[in-house]
Formats: sequence, C-alpha cells, structure tokens
Amino acid sequence: MCLPISQVNAVDGDLRTALRAACWAGHLECVDILLNSGADVNQMDSEGRTAMIAACYMGHVDCVRTLIIWGADIEIMDQDGRSALSVAVTCESDNAAKLVTLLVDNGANPNLVDKDGMSPLLIAAFEGKHQVCEILLENNSDMDHADKEGKTALFAAACMGHLEILNLLMFWGCYVDGIDNEG
Repeated sequence: MCLPISQVNAVDGDLRTALRAACWAGHLECVDILLNSGADVNQMDSEGRTAMIAACYMGHVDCVRTLIIWGADIEIMDQDGRSALSVAVTCESDNAAKLVTLLVDNGANPNLVDKDGMSPLLIAAFEGKHQVCEILLENNSDMDHADKEGKTALFAAACMGHLEILNLLMFWGCYVDGIDNEG
C-alpha cells in the first residue's frame, strides 16, 4: 500500500510526521511502509528532531538501522544541538550501547557537541554509561574535551560517583589536572 507523498509527509501542529511517530514508538513495519511510500527520512519537526533522533531517544535499534539504510543523515542536530549519537547515549533502554555502535560504525562523529558544548562522551560519563563510554573511547572520542563550563568526562564521572568510568578514563590516559570554570 502506497500513500501519496503529500499524505505520507503530512505533519501535525508540531511538524511531526507519521514516520517520526512510528520511529518513536518502534513500529518497524510502519516505518518500512512509510519509507516505501516516499516518507522524507530527514524531515524535522518544530524542534529540529528527525525520525532518527526519535528512534535513538527511544532505543529502537531496528528502526535506526532501517533509517540508515534509507539514507538518513545521522549528523542532523536538533535546536539544542543534539545529534542522533548525543541522544543515543542518553537512551534509558538496554540498547544504548548497540545504538552507539551502530551509529559510529556508520560514520557518526563522536566529537560533535551540543549547544552547551557537551560531547557524547561527557554525557555518557555523567549518565554512568560505562559500556557506551568504552565504545566512544574506542572510536576516538576526545576524552579531554570540556563543555562551556569547563567540565570534562572525568569531572562528570567523579561528580556523579561513577568509579568504573573514572577508572576507564584514567586507563585511557585522560588529563587529570583540569579544572572547570568555577576553579
């Protein structure tokens, strides 16, 4: 069943499409039908979020894989400067590491930063995502990057009490004598 492109790309009041909704909910069969009907794989909603960002936020690996196959731009950033990778590291499901691996294996830049200067590694360190941190470090994430407040992944891990991540960052040789903007 194919819908006219004008209908398949129709939006609600927040500019959300059916494809974005299907990716948010993880309905892979709906995603397939919509893409085969001509859905715009990179269409953004009112906050600059795409179907890719929605699927990453909710942890739907199969939807992300399908969007990549259909040519989704994995580097699009929303109005807060978050990319699919930035969102994937915050995913609450057990799929965060799978998503991060899939995205970096398909060219996601592990050093893109959001409007606050936070990198995916810094976010993952703050959130306590050890396996995600390890994947990002293995894919050349800048372990010494500091956000706009001068905070690094090491600072985030120490502040949040994530000992395993602290040890991981030190094992990888991060700079340990940095200070944030507050001294």
